[in-house]
Parts: sequence; C-alpha cells; structure tokens
Amino acid sequence: MKIFKAFFMVMRKYAYNFTLYMGIFCGVLFGGVLPHVDENTAQKYVSPKVDYAILDLDESDLSKGLCEYLEKIHVKKEINSFEENLVRDDLYSRYIGAAIVLEKGFQEGFENGETAKFVKFYDIPDNMYSVVFSNCVSEYLRYIRQQPAGTSMAEATANASETLGKKIEVTYPEDTSAVPRDKTYYFFLYMPWILTLMMIVSLTPVLARLNEERIRKRVYASPYKFTKMNSEIYLAMLIVGLGVCAVLFGIAEMTHTVNSNVGLYVVNMLVLMLVALSITFFVSKFVKNDMIISLIGNVVGLGMSFLCGVFVPQSVMSPTILKVAHILPAYWYVKANDAINAYKPGNLSSVLGPIGVELLFAVTLFGAGLYAAKVRRVKN
Repeated sequence: MKIFKAFFMVMRKYAYNFTLYMGIFCGVLFGGVLPHVDENTAQKYVSPKVDYAILDLDESDLSKGLCEYLEKIHVKKEINSFEENLVRDDLYSRYIGAAIVLEKGFQEGFENGETAKFVKFYDIPDNMYSVVFSNCVSEYLRYIRQQPAGTSMAEATANASETLGKKIEVTYPEDTSAVPRDKTYYFFLYMPWILTLMMIVSLTPVLARLNEERIRKRVYASPYKFTKMNSEIYLAMLIVGLGVCAVLFGIAEMTHTVNSNVGLYVVNMLVLMLVALSITFFVSKFVKNDMIISLIGNVVGLGMSFLCGVFVPQSVMSPTILKVAHILPAYWYVKANDAINAYKPGNLSSVLGPIGVELLFAVTLFGAGLYAAKVRRVKN
C-alpha cells in the first residue's frame, strides 16, 4: 500500500484546499441558500392583500357589489379625504397601496361600455400591489359583463360574489417538477457543483504530483503492477470523497436540513461522488500546470450545473440545451433528485434509471483515465 500512503502524504500539503473550499461551500449552502428556502412554498402561497381606500358615490347594485368583493380579498382603510393631492400623500407614505373613486353613474356607464369615465383610480407607479388591486377590479367587472342576457345587476353581483370568492384546491402531479420542494431537495441539488468542483480542485494537484516524471519512473521500475497502483490511488480518492460527503451530510443533520427520503438522496449523492472522482482521475492525466486546475474545476463544475438544471430548473430550460445536457452526468443526477422528491413506494424505477446512467458515466470516465495512464506509461 505504498502508493496509498504516498497519496495521503502528498495530500497533507494541500489540506488547505479542502478547508478553504469546504468553508466556502458550507457558507454558501447553509448560510446563503437553505435558510431562504420556504418548504412547500407552492402549498403556502396566498394572494397578496392590498391596503386600499374606496369612495362609492354611485351606491348602485354594481358599486356595492364591487365594494363588498374588494373587502373580502383586500384590506380596506379609511383616509381623511379623496382630494387628489391628499390621496397622493397617503400613497407616497405607503399607508395605502391604491385608491378608487366610483363616480355617480358608475353602473349606467358600465352598462353603456363607458366604465372608465366614472372611475378614478390612484396607485403607486410600477408597484406590484397596485397592479394586483387593479387586476381584481378588472376581473370583477369582466365577470359581471359575461353574465347571461336578462340577468339583473343584483343577480349578477350575487353570482360574482359567490363564484369569485371560491377557493380552488390545487394538487400536484407526483411525476413532475410541480411537486413542492423542501430543504432536503435543495441541499442535495447543489451537490454536482460542490462535489465536482471540490474534487477537481483539491485532488488533481495530489494526482499531478504522483504523475511527476521522477515518481512515475520509480514506480514503473518497481514490482508494482499497473492495476494495483491505480486501484490504490482510486481507493485513496474514494476515502476522501466519502469523508467530504460525510462532513456535508453531518452538517446538514446538525442544522436539521435533511428530513425526507434521505436514503435515496444519499445513494444518489454517493454515485455522483464516484462520477466526480472519475472526472478528477481523468482530468489529472492531462494537467501539467497547477495554475489551470482551478479554471478546469470551475468550467466543469459550474458549466455542468448551469446546463443540467442545478442553478436553473430543467422545466424552464430550452429543449436544445436539455439535449446537450443529456451527455453530462449532472443532468441525470438532477433527474434522479427530482424523481426522489416525487417518490412514492412502487415507483423505484424512476429513481434507479437515472442513477444507473450516472454509474455508467463513472465507469466510462474512470476507464478513460486508466487508458490515458496506460498510454503515457507505454510512451515512457
């Protein structure tokens, strides 16, 4: 096990790499990303309520119906005056987000298609809440206009109040990206970026030292077999990879980040770790300058993350980019991560399929690294 021991002797000189990158990734992940994840965000969504003021000078069935509807879904506030300058002051101070005045003849104007002449609307320019309030008014009036011919205004407003006040129950297909995502999902989602970049930047310098000409010649002149030498190197890399995964998972446990389908998530992470180690092993056979290691790590780690759905959801990416992403292992990791998030007993194939593809990538890349090492040995 001399090569195995030599690996860790060399790695001690680069221990700061692990400390530095582990600190950076943990700071970003546990300090910047996960604390801002609102679990089951889609299920917790509620329509924003707007503070508004309204003056009904028409006091018709339509104006009263609109006033009652707005009171149900927003927050009505009283203001001192509806004089334009004073209303603008209340808007500027954010006491209210919108104000509306229904002039005399509002219902008649609505029936004649001249609604705008009898409505004064005050809002805050380019403000989301003002837009929400304006859309609610428009939605109510549009519904009234769509009532069947012969329906009285009193009946129309009653129908509008009943229909628009209903709450719609939403369910999420279990096999799509619409399934709510918790902190566990996002913790494991960022692993392609973290593990790939960390393995390349931290382990490639170690492997590059072991690949130096003077060391290679001493190994080649020794009784060490080619397969034994590389198996010891990969075993050492595997121990380091497992250690990194254990540290990340341990911090996640201490911060109560992981809580659902953890077993499958961990399996997926470990397979990705094998992929990251194989990429590192392959890259190390071609790197001769330590100055470009960081560049390669960022190109591979960040490139795969952007193209494969780590930083940008796959559901919003173009079909062309996704076709390209199919040839990258991180794409299949994200697919497996999504499948685990939506997993229910009896649907294990949706998880094992992408994980199997990841394993193929790991084996292929490791084999390519071995071939490159063998070619170099023959040349020497």
